[in-house]
Amino acid sequence: MSRKSVGILGLTLFIAFTLVGCDLISVVGVGKGSLRIQGIVLDEDNNGISGAAIEIDSKPVVFTGSDGKWSYDKATKGAKVDVKKDGYVFASGPILVESDNQTIHFLGKKEESARYAISGKVVDNQGRGIPSVRIVFTDAGGSTLTTLTDSQGSFSREGLIGSYRVTAEKDGYLIIDSFDVTGPDNVFFLAKETTPEVYTVSGRVVDDQGRGIPSVRLTFTDAEDNAVTTITDSQGNFTRGGLSGSYTVTATKDGYVIADVSVSGPDNNLILLATETAPAVYSVSGKVVDEDGNGIPSVTITFRGGTEATTVTDAEGKFSRSGLRGTVTISAAKNGYKITEQFVVTGVDENITFVARIDQTPYEVMGRIVSTGGLAIEGVVISFADEKGGVKTAVTDADGYFWKSGLIGQAAVTAYLEGWLFTPETRVVNGPESDLNFYGTPDSESTYTVSGAVVDFDGVAISGASVRFDFLDLDRESLFTVTGPDGSWTMDGLIGRIQITPIKSGLTFYPAYQITDKAAMSIGFRAQ
Repeated sequence: MSRKSVGILGLTLFIAFTLVGCDLISVVGVGKGSLRIQGIVLDEDNNGISGAAIEIDSKPVVFTGSDGKWSYDKATKGAKVDVKKDGYVFASGPILVESDNQTIHFLGKKEESARYAISGKVVDNQGRGIPSVRIVFTDAGGSTLTTLTDSQGSFSREGLIGSYRVTAEKDGYLIIDSFDVTGPDNVFFLAKETTPEVYTVSGRVVDDQGRGIPSVRLTFTDAEDNAVTTITDSQGNFTRGGLSGSYTVTATKDGYVIADVSVSGPDNNLILLATETAPAVYSVSGKVVDEDGNGIPSVTITFRGGTEATTVTDAEGKFSRSGLRGTVTISAAKNGYKITEQFVVTGVDENITFVARIDQTPYEVMGRIVSTGGLAIEGVVISFADEKGGVKTAVTDADGYFWKSGLIGQAAVTAYLEGWLFTPETRVVNGPESDLNFYGTPDSESTYTVSGAVVDFDGVAISGASVRFDFLDLDRESLFTVTGPDGSWTMDGLIGRIQITPIKSGLTFYPAYQITDKAAMSIGFRAQ
């Protein structure tokens, strides 16, 4: 399209809007339609937002007028209507066109002022960075923000909004530069070192009888929290040189209360009074929880320091301990868990919380299941239930052995086989175990009956032969019966595995014995 054509088209649009008294600006060239839509764009104070672009399918088609109103006559059903304007965020949109004369409103709010960062460096006249310089940011209302230079003299402060005056200060240095900032910048301060007075302080720490207190730790802390220390000798004397500026002197020793003092110059007779205190007796309590906040039972809680003791968490993961004295370090431990926190207490604390995280290192267990008679039990199902309800299983082999790998955390282990009772009922594992054994006893309510016959190799019945029943899984006396005239026999009330052996003087039986663990009606033997 030529410039002349564009100009004619623009003039035509201007005349058309003027004739209808419309305060809107339209953009042409967007798809054809036949539906009319209109609305208004308001700010948070219900004032119209002018110059907002109304978009259909991500293409601007009209701009709001000074009152925030807009309309468009060529919308198509299903088109997506949205609004945009720099400096504003709109809560709704896009909105679908559904019908003719549809009204669509938008609510916008101004974006927050941009946050910015200021960085820089404080150097001496040799260009060397100065550490621990206090950088102060003061806004128009007098409120301040601060930061400190690092070991290289560099600093950075983020999250600034509006205008600030930036200054720098450090004892022993003269820093006259200041900077006014309203946005991101990188500023440099020149620090000129002044010659500070260097002095020495000496004195003594004594009790109320004037006796020197040995091994008292004295800490000299300046205004920037830089600290130097010394310790009293066997007579309670101390000396600290190389001081410059003002310091708060704090003296500490377990069992004593010593008031702080201040120094700002040399002093060779600084006396601090130490008052002995009776060690307080106190109690603490708390809880050990998993990452979901559930209490962990059977966690060992250890107390070391002024008091040496242990206790164990209850079913809800709670613990408590009384009779503590002095400074005590509290730790927690349980197989299958990682508990890294330690708490140092010097008095009552009722809200100590340890977080136990499951040790994700997989481990393997193995064991064997035998009867009380020492025989392997095959086919026993071993279940491993973790603390979140997951269950894994294993099954004993012909020799009664089982093994399970890939276990994580704590698991409750049980054994099951129909007709059997196992001891112990449950075992708990938290890590590798090679002797995870159970012992089985046949259920006394699960009895059965067996019967059979004894004949010779010609099929002639053998009467009067004894048949012995030995309980292989129980420490119980054997049972006996005798074959009848037809060579038959029967025995009931049997439980567990039974060895059946025919006996008669002068005869040899084939097989010599048979073993069963369930009801049977035709257990036969041949005699010779």
